[in-house]
Amino acid sequence: MTTQTVNAQELATLLETNFNKKASAELDARIEFRLGDESLLMLIQDEKLTLEGFNKSKTPSEIVLFFESAQLAYEIFTGATGWVQAFMKGQLKSDSNLVWVFQIVGSFTRT
Repeated sequence: MTTQTVNAQELATLLETNFNKKASAELDARIEFRLGDESLLMLIQDEKLTLEGFNKSKTPSEIVLFFESAQLAYEIFTGATGWVQAFMKGQLKSDSNLVWVFQIVGSFTRT
């Protein structure tokens, strides 16, 4: 990993920039990214991304992705770190099925 430190806001900006609405066509979910001590909440619905905030939601999320840090999530979504390798090392976890993880990662790939 690099020595750069990224926070949840910078990750949110990256995700907004890289959002691929066509790749998200099958998703209709409230998603929480837990980033160490921070959380990033978003809704993907009707091929639109809505950022909902940076604190744990009172509304349950359909899927929670657990990252070691915002830095790791940033590296995964920029392609600097492979998400499958991070998953296999336990640096990325999910409370949902792997198909959704594939769809979410695919919705934020650079086009």
